[in-house]
Amino acid sequence: MIFFSLMILILGVGIFVARRNLRLGRGDRRGALRLAAFLFIIYLGASLASLHHVAEWGELFMLARATADALFYSGMVWLVYIALEPYVRRLWPELLISWTRLLSGSIRDPRVGRDVLIGGVAGVFLALSAPLQVVLPSWLGRTPAPPILADLAVLSGVVPAVARLFGSFDLIFPVFLLFLILLARVTLRNQWAALGAITFLWSALTALQSVNLLLDLAIYVPLIILVLYVLMRFGLLAMVGMVFLSVNPMLAPVSVSSWYAGASLLQPIVVIALAAFAFHVSLAGRPLFGGDLLGDAAEGRSGGR
Repeated sequence: MIFFSLMILILGVGIFVARRNLRLGRGDRRGALRLAAFLFIIYLGASLASLHHVAEWGELFMLARATADALFYSGMVWLVYIALEPYVRRLWPELLISWTRLLSGSIRDPRVGRDVLIGGVAGVFLALSAPLQVVLPSWLGRTPAPPILADLAVLSGVVPAVARLFGSFDLIFPVFLLFLILLARVTLRNQWAALGAITFLWSALTALQSVNLLLDLAIYVPLIILVLYVLMRFGLLAMVGMVFLSVNPMLAPVSVSSWYAGASLLQPIVVIALAAFAFHVSLAGRPLFGGDLLGDAAEGRSGGR
């Protein structure tokens, strides 16, 4: 009920603020449209790839439902992005620098690569910390937490694995979280108070679902602080990279010799390739090994003169 109430609050305020921004000519409309179109293609592709298709009339209803879901989710992100973008650009302009460059097509911008890479490193910490909720209570003799259920879509083949890969590209959570921080900032009139309120609310929601309260808070409160730090220090793009790289590799079984090896290796390969590309772009053309790391070459040239 709390999550549902927050969703209604964000959408309700978002409708009002987005309408006002559109009337005043504010906001990055082109970027919002590109973002919504990209998400529509991703969500529609994920839905169609996860369904079993048969040449009969029911296929039309499945297509209509998949299209409706893709329009709904991409429309929500468009709405909230139109609502928050002008205010985030005024209050925290550095949060949208790499994001705006990516939307404008500058994929090889070094800052884009840096933020994706930083978000990916934080995502690895989030992914590796998830099993602690299950393992740590057993080590300490406490009530064991429910096990983490694996995503078995890869057992159905490559196409469902592609659907799972597309579906894990989540922009709803980062955009909605940033808008919630903006609402708290406007209400409390202090950034630190807003971040503290978000941390407390998130921790309370975790506590309501907890089996081992103190252990769960000891695990999740630092992770909540990490998520908020990445978002507010490195921006929206780093947050998107963190969500994508933390969710994707941990949910599906991986094998190199089983009959489902091809499908199971798809997601790790994509994640590794994305991280490698982001690292390459972040170097801005500088060599990885060698080069003038400590300025020795410059000193040598000046000494020679």
